[in-house]
Amino acid sequence: MTNIASDEPIRLDNMVVLDFEASCFPQAGSYPIEVGVATLDGWSAGWLIRPTADWLRNGVWDLAAARTHGITMEMLQQDGLDPAAVVQELDQVLLPGRPVFSDAAGAETFWLGALYAAVGREPPVVIEPLQPVLEGLTSGGLYAAGEIDAAEYEAALGWPTRHRAEPDARRLAEVVRILAGIR
Repeated sequence: MTNIASDEPIRLDNMVVLDFEASCFPQAGSYPIEVGVATLDGWSAGWLIRPTADWLRNGVWDLAAARTHGITMEMLQQDGLDPAAVVQELDQVLLPGRPVFSDAAGAETFWLGALYAAVGREPPVVIEPLQPVLEGLTSGGLYAAGEIDAAEYEAALGWPTRHRAEPDARRLAEVVRILAGIR
């Protein structure tokens, strides 16, 4: 397995799994409202993101998405950090050259870009798809999908909350740990 951005071998001990929740599904006007990150050593963190005035004015708030993740605008206004504070936190984790993975790399790239654009910066990392990593950790062949499904099921037992960024990132990191035999 190699890192798309650098063709370097992926070091599992250095990887980060990232997940976003957003105002709506990826489209024009969608903006990030929560981000979670997890590493394979069991560390994780997550932050609600207070929408910028521009996001509120020009963005889309989809009630169906809000019902899915359960995050309200009131929660974001009360408990969310402004984008600059979230970027400052992410900068401690998303170090250049550190591999970052997601199960929805295209959507997560869109939202990471929107978050960093809100503070006038480019993201420091490239988000890579997690699926090739998972497949690379299986025995391959006909049983690969079943091994991944079994690991996802086991990880969901420990991290059953869905559609919240930190638990989702944590569950995906646990899938990698299970497939890699890291306990």
